[in-house]
Amino acid sequence: MASVQELENLRNEATCSICLEFYTDPVIIDCGHNFCRDCILQCWGTGQESVSCPQCRQQIPERGVRPNRTLSNMVESLVCHSVRSWLICTSTENPHVCPISLDTLT
Repeated sequence: MASVQELENLRNEATCSICLEFYTDPVIIDCGHNFCRDCILQCWGTGQESVSCPQCRQQIPERGVRPNRTLSNMVESLVCHSVRSWLICTSTENPHVCPISLDTLT
């Protein structure tokens, strides 16, 4: 069973640092950071030849972005599992996350 911290870590890894939502069409830039395609392109705007990463500020000489299919698959899997309601069980000494199907709650 996943711990509360593990679930939170997974959500953080699947979250864009610009929009703070799950990645949509995630791309990776030259410094290795990931963003939603629309977020990074909007952040960079138009007109400048050289841009920087909004996370580490490394200069990115070309505006090239590459699809991150692995991250996209992870986010898709996480979102599919989000149709469940995650409850924190505190009945034991070590709190943990329990997936409960929404169907069982109605």
